[in-house]
Amino acid sequence: MMYLKLSSLAFDDLLTRTRGPFWTIRPAKILWIAVLGTQIIATLIAVYGLFMTPLGWGWAGLVWGYAFVVPAE
Repeated sequence: MMYLKLSSLAFDDLLTRTRGPFWTIRPAKILWIAVLGTQIIATLIAVYGLFMTPLGWGWAGLVWGYAFVVPAE
């Protein structure tokens, strides 16, 4: 679960790249592709257990829900 939670911090890069509100400047398409691609791969690694105990889709959903509700500090 920690692996997936730590990998979800990549979305914070989208929020911290500007000085004002994050919605004022859209990120580049290549940045979106990189962030979404790594998140999909990290989720699949966690769910199916590549080099770790499989997490399952239920726990992965819980981790992603927590990541979107609770801000990283």
